[in-house]
Amino acid sequence: CTWDDYDCTSDPDEGAFISSIIHELRLSGALGNVYLVGNSNGAALAHRLASNANMDDLPIKGIVTKVTQLLASPARSGPGNLNYNQPSAGVPQVSVLNLMGDNDLLIPYEGGTSGVFGGDTNFVLMSALESMTTWAAHNGCSTGYTTASSVYGTSGQATFYDYSGGCDEGIIVEHYVLHGAGHSIGGSDTLDGVSIDYDLAYDFISRVE
Repeated sequence: CTWDDYDCTSDPDEGAFISSIIHELRLSGALGNVYLVGNSNGAALAHRLASNANMDDLPIKGIVTKVTQLLASPARSGPGNLNYNQPSAGVPQVSVLNLMGDNDLLIPYEGGTSGVFGGDTNFVLMSALESMTTWAAHNGCSTGYTTASSVYGTSGQATFYDYSGGCDEGIIVEHYVLHGAGHSIGGSDTLDGVSIDYDLAYDFISRVE
């Protein structure tokens, strides 16, 4: 099916699939908050699922996304009602930690098109900062930010953006840009001595909890 055939029933419905997994976990007694941690395509899915969060189908509390931001367009890219690409009114607040390199040749930090879309110009990425502003606004936070310098690895530089001003208690919106980094972030990489995989994510989730 084409991406805009929203009545398609022969292609996978990723939103419904993840929702069914959460439902089964709930039936098995897993009653804690739900967090998504994704890299690249996985991060794109995390953004999309969080944009469709709701207490019945996708009760998502927070996401940790690496090397991908929100799509600016299209508004929707899949069948079913859980595949919209930007958060909208009625979607619960979702805490966000995002990390990106500003020398990513696959998913450009400044947004725009990407080779991952196979030349389909309907798909356009927000810039990383526009994506974070979108999440901050959705969460009712101030759309301004404060910045601080961080050390990436042993001698690299990163900038930390905190959009959490004005957020409700327990809502966090944070972004790291790793200067000079490309599409591969994580592994043994650190920020201020903290392992990106997965100590940084654990710290974020602990603060949201």
